[in-house]
Amino acid sequence: MCDIRAEKRALRKKILEIRDNIPSELIDKKSAAIWSKLRSCEAFEKASVIYFFVGYGSEVQTAPMIREALKIGKRVAVPRVVSKTDMKFCEIHAIDDLVEGFKGILEPAEDAPVIKAPADLVVLPGVAFDADRNRMGYGRGYYDRFLEAIDKDVPKIALCFNEQIVDEVPHEVTDIKADQILTD
Repeated sequence: MCDIRAEKRALRKKILEIRDNIPSELIDKKSAAIWSKLRSCEAFEKASVIYFFVGYGSEVQTAPMIREALKIGKRVAVPRVVSKTDMKFCEIHAIDDLVEGFKGILEPAEDAPVIKAPADLVVLPGVAFDADRNRMGYGRGYYDRFLEAIDKDVPKIALCFNEQIVDEVPHEVTDIKADQILTD
């Protein structure tokens, strides 16, 4: 158990360094390419309620995706960290509804109501991914706990840059795979 956690820490550090060195203009261009793929996915087209992450720093930039999804009539929910172990998804109607929250990440305000509608699609962040759809996040387990609690049939699509794909992501039984990974 300790070895896998050490492997994850080392891989996380390496991939974040690589990702953090991608110029912001290129991040925007790569994010647009990923958006083009996501919006043409059957799971996205069929979804009425989409649980998105809000891209932060050198992550895939999802704000333009969220704006477009809202514009075409999708209901969008994004996470708000409510404790050291838990996050809740709240419906938003505009990116401007978000405030700076946990670690400076944009999230719904504290008084934003938790969405009651179940997700038709969950769009996942992460640090590293592999061909077997294993996903490694930031090490706090927020998404793994959240995904454990939702209907297993809800599609889970991870978004990442090509630089985040590795040969093998160290994984544990509590780590939940993505159904699909979209890259630039």
